[in-house]
Amino acid sequence: MEVNSVGLYFNIDKCLICSDTIAPQIITPPRDTSFECGTASDLIAKLTAWYNSAGGAKATDNSDTVIWKQNLTLQQSITISIIH
Repeated sequence: MEVNSVGLYFNIDKCLICSDTIAPQIITPPRDTSFECGTASDLIAKLTAWYNSAGGAKATDNSDTVIWKQNLTLQQSITISIIH
């Protein structure tokens, strides 16, 4: 609150708008992965950990921490191939 020359009080509102116009930079791209055969729960745990870590990808941003946001569900992204 401010006071003018005759002792009246008044408020000054301020508005600040910031825009981040520089995209994050990928330092390490996500990597493919494979696992040895195991129990279904073990494979699901490993795939979930890989998925939740963005496949090991790393990025940097000039204004804040990079938060990875996946745009699909884990069930949509899994393909299991058996190689003999």
